[in-house]
Amino acid sequence: SLLTIPFRPRQPINILLNHHTQKILSDITLKVCSFTITALNISICISKEVDQIKCTNTVGIDRNLRNVTCGNDTMVTFYKTNKLLSIKQNTIYAKAGFHRNDHRKKRQYYKNLQNRLQNRTRQFIHKISKRIVQNATKTRSAIAFEDLKGIRKLYRKGNGQGNKYRRKLNGWQFYELQRQVQYKATWVGIPVVFVNPKRTSKLCPVCGDRIQEDGQNCRKLLCINCGKSMDRDVIASMNVAYKGWTRVI
Repeated sequence: SLLTIPFRPRQPINILLNHHTQKILSDITLKVCSFTITALNISICISKEVDQIKCTNTVGIDRNLRNVTCGNDTMVTFYKTNKLLSIKQNTIYAKAGFHRNDHRKKRQYYKNLQNRLQNRTRQFIHKISKRIVQNATKTRSAIAFEDLKGIRKLYRKGNGQGNKYRRKLNGWQFYELQRQVQYKATWVGIPVVFVNPKRTSKLCPVCGDRIQEDGQNCRKLLCINCGKSMDRDVIASMNVAYKGWTRVI
């Protein structure tokens, strides 16, 4: 359907609603709170009453540069995020390849690259966050995140890290995933809790004893007490899930 809204005299704005927008606006349970009209688009603020789902489990989310691990003691899912690093690196190469001696064109070129980077990154994270919330709704599981406040201070100049390593970590979109999962989970009634990240990768999720690195595989952590050997990301997600369950019950 075509929505025509008079914005300027003799210059109506024709906005074509896509299928998703039509589906949302046709929901009679939604309440339109406000809307904002600009020269290019219209933004509609909507709300609805949501009954919180009574969860019987918790899924912990461990965020890393190359993957996002979601799991608990029954199931663990990996979401690869290597593509985000490639998108960021390609943008850096594209900026370095601009040699035209025109500051105005250079600023516009950099702005377009930055907008393209943000759009591609946001869309990629959107797919991951959508799957996380769908799985949590299907299994009636609350979602637990590590509270990573102040993490940028770990990757400042002078901390003994290389420029490339700091650049990767400072461009890490850890908060965008949290933001998207949080609002999508709230929309369907799934609770989201935040736990202290301390020792989530240093304690065995089975017996609670301290674990150490496997000498043959740096990604593996070995518990001397119970003999369990698991990936460090799996251990972190399980410990986050355990901590989150204490916040939910």
